[in-house]
Amino acid sequence: MGQAEAYDLVRRLFTYEALCEIGAAVLQGSRKNDRRNRGESKMIELFDRVHPFTAKWEGGIVDHPRDPGGVTAYGVCLKFLTDFARRHKEYCESINVRLPIGRQSVLRLTREQAKLILRYEFWFRSKVMELCPVAAAFAYDVCVNCGTGRGIRMIQEAHNLCDEPKIAADGIIGPKTIMALRQCGAEKLAHAIALRKRYYLGLNKNLQEAFLKGWLNRVNDQEAFIKREFAAELGAD
Repeated sequence: MGQAEAYDLVRRLFTYEALCEIGAAVLQGSRKNDRRNRGESKMIELFDRVHPFTAKWEGGIVDHPRDPGGVTAYGVCLKFLTDFARRHKEYCESINVRLPIGRQSVLRLTREQAKLILRYEFWFRSKVMELCPVAAAFAYDVCVNCGTGRGIRMIQEAHNLCDEPKIAADGIIGPKTIMALRQCGAEKLAHAIALRKRYYLGLNKNLQEAFLKGWLNRVNDQEAFIKREFAAELGAD
């Protein structure tokens, strides 16, 4: 074999190996994307099981004079929407929420727009969707009603009351919280429900006079909903 032929053979072998490497990398990337897409699909499926409960209790357009959040549409109040739009202007524009935000912005919201906003903020950005179904179902509704940090702290505190290892009740979902809340049985749910009731009972009398009865009814209904919708997951602990 001459030098030119040997060089040509090496070039072709190198090209073949390079193509194989490229093909393997593309295939690996494709598999990762498939796994990611399947994961996101499951998270959205779980959200679609959880959100109808919250949507039922949030109702439609509400403008109660004692509500510190202001006028509210399908769970999205003026105070929250103003802050949300400041932080996520592009997302608001992508779902046709007009800026700047004002009272009419809330009144113009559709049920679907509100659902997308709540899903973005309290399901994905909060990382509630990383928790097991029972913990996610509990925390999501509390996050919408009481704020992200408080909803997450309640489920963290519930875990610490009945399980090991203890985790920081810091209102942030990180690897330790995700690991601790891979499962959430009946005992942990009971503690979480009790903590939520205690929170409402500790609020000022002005808010209690206006909303306490409805809040407690919502908590009782949430407990029944989770036990009914996630019976198999509760029994797995």
